[in-house]
Amino acid sequence: MKSGLIKSIALSIGLYLISIGSAHSNLITNGDFENDGQFWSGYNAAWGTASPGNSSSNSLGLFAAYFDTTIMQTFVTEGGQTYVLSLTYNFLVNGSFTVNIFDGTDTSGDSLLSSEISSDNDVNQWLTDAAYFMAQSGNTTIEILSSFELLDIGQDPTFQYVLIDDISVVEASAPSMMLLGVLPALLLLRIKRRKFSR
Repeated sequence: MKSGLIKSIALSIGLYLISIGSAHSNLITNGDFENDGQFWSGYNAAWGTASPGNSSSNSLGLFAAYFDTTIMQTFVTEGGQTYVLSLTYNFLVNGSFTVNIFDGTDTSGDSLLSSEISSDNDVNQWLTDAAYFMAQSGNTTIEILSSFELLDIGQDPTFQYVLIDDISVVEASAPSMMLLGVLPALLLLRIKRRKFSR
């Protein structure tokens, strides 16, 4: 009972933070993939737009088997400013992907934020995640990585296939920062909710 109440409170707070952040402009270009893969760069060719999306007609289809697949975009930020990253995703098979935020355009160093998102057996449904990060300079890069795992020599690897949509980075508003001060544990907030479309 107590666990359910805590999850309910965390869910309400998370959705509130996303809603108040949505008043600011999205710094990610083509985060809903309505213009296919424009403004995104990627390693390997195993990604492209898929249909349908969560709230739009397109989404990113990210596939990994025998090699990792990565997409990236660099966007303008202000050093010292806190931002809210949010995205929706739909696992078509059980798996995981990783979202990294890097300072500038150099993705070889330490990330400002790294979050692995797993399906937890929640497949074929749209879910939402959000997190805070603080920019260090005028440029920040988001990287989304889908990896495969070779289980044993001679065996086929595990493969990942996930749809991603509605990628957004917005400036954190004053009310959300006040809440962040009261609840510092939310600095790296992870929200998972079911999309009640039934």
